[in-house]
Amino acid sequence: MVNTNRLMNPQAITGIFGCMPLFKGSQLLTLQMKRDGTFNEIEQFKIEDGEESAYINIQCSNGMATSCLFDWARVERITPGLIGGL
Repeated sequence: MVNTNRLMNPQAITGIFGCMPLFKGSQLLTLQMKRDGTFNEIEQFKIEDGEESAYINIQCSNGMATSCLFDWARVERITPGLIGGL
């Protein structure tokens, strides 16, 4: 079940499908994370290589987090801003 209360624009999805689809079994092609505000520092950025795929985990100071398994990844763009140390 998709909680549409947490989506800023559920009408973008319901306008196409007529209702909110379940998405289970769908293929994810692109993921772009954005957030309003400036206090969203990355606390953890980890990429681990596995035998058949790799794992990425990103956790931010405001609680936003994502993790996934992938075959390959490509950085398309880095927006200029405050970049931390190594």
